[in-house]
Amino acid sequence: MSSTTRCKPLTLPGSPSYTSSPVPNPTEQPEPCGVSWTTRLPEPDPKVMGALMHTVRFDNSVDVRLAALDALSRYADRPEVRRELVDVLQTTQSPMVQVALIDLLVDLHDKSAVPQFRKFQQDPNVNPTVRKRVDWGIQQLN
Repeated sequence: MSSTTRCKPLTLPGSPSYTSSPVPNPTEQPEPCGVSWTTRLPEPDPKVMGALMHTVRFDNSVDVRLAALDALSRYADRPEVRRELVDVLQTTQSPMVQVALIDLLVDLHDKSAVPQFRKFQQDPNVNPTVRKRVDWGIQQLN
């Protein structure tokens, strides 16, 4: 790993990307500085929430996507965030992100996720680890 601190810009949808001041990151993949910055906000701006959701959905780095998911989890008491999380679960292809989403939705006792969990049970292309986690999640939420 290089000795320089790297920061990946957190892009706000519809806006030019920006980079806040660099923060140390122990991994090879740079974490978006905006993800770390959001943990300091008591009430995030809707644009920031949109940027985090965009990052969870589309960032190339699974580590960055998981960091954005962790930041979003602080605001998961909001119904719109929960709906988005279930929606992301439907579209994400990363097993690590899928398992993290399942865990979060179970921790939140979000029974609205059960229909999506059941779709995963029926899908023969779902990763076996994700399928086991979905089975566990359904048991927890029933």
